Amino acid sequence: MCEGKTQCINRMNSPFLMVSTLMALFLVTASGQPKPALPKPEAFLETKAKAERGDLQSQCNLGGIYYAGRGVPKDDAEAARWFRKAADRDYAEAQRNLGIMCHEGRGVPQDDAEAAKWYRKAADQNDAKAQLYLGIAYLDGVGVPKGDAEAARWLRKAADQNYAEAQYNLGFMYSEGRGFPKDDAEAAKWYRKAADQDHAKAQFELGAMYSEGRGFPKDDAEAAKWFRKAADQDHAAAQCNLGIMYSEGRGVPQDDTEAAKWYRKAADQNYAGAQCILGVI
Repeated sequence: MCEGKTQCINRMNSPFLMVSTLMALFLVTASGQPKPALPKPEAFLETKAKAERGDLQSQCNLGGIYYAGRGVPKDDAEAARWFRKAADRDYAEAQRNLGIMCHEGRGVPQDDAEAAKWYRKAADQNDAKAQLYLGIAYLDGVGVPKGDAEAARWLRKAADQNYAEAQYNLGFMYSEGRGFPKDDAEAAKWYRKAADQDHAKAQFELGAMYSEGRGFPKDDAEAAKWFRKAADQDHAAAQCNLGIMYSEGRGVPQDDTEAAKWYRKAADQNYAGAQCILGVI
């Protein structure tokens, strides 16, 4: 039975530290941008030749090519081999990627302790993604002893580099009182830093905090603004909440047609709260 619209607005989709999705491999260039698909076979041969001559970036890129199967058949063992060559020479991006391979058991035996070892090597070189992964490892006790304080320390290092995913997770830890005393104002600060970088989950959390008056004075217009930003990125809970705002005329003009539109968007993503509301309106 549907428990009512207020259940959706009260953070039915509370933030969760995204362990499995955060461990997805980031194959990036030194500038931090995703590497494009190789346009020509000659480019692959050039990368391989440079890798064989010991160029660290090329070794890491070649590992990424084999990992993703860009222009060549996917080959996890070959990917891990090239990541390890660069990782053994202290190339942080390769160390982080090799850690992910160890975590996933792709091309190497699955070993979370080994994964954490490689994350730490990259994190010690200020690699923000590795700092995030290491923080999450400590949060969940995967490959390292569980410890919220150590998790918070590594997440802050990544967050201080303006890494939105880490800022979002740090906000969650302040919100839940994990690794720090519970502090809604501090949580809101970190959520805003991530939200300003278009991080949908952080935008949703800001909307919820404004809606509930946590960390900020209650402000329905601000709540609706942040729910809309997340909803425009297909965040289902934000779409549902924006629908409720329109239904109740909170922060936006009352508009049942607009409300139904947003409920439908959330319901189409199998969001149970929106499906429940659509079933009774």
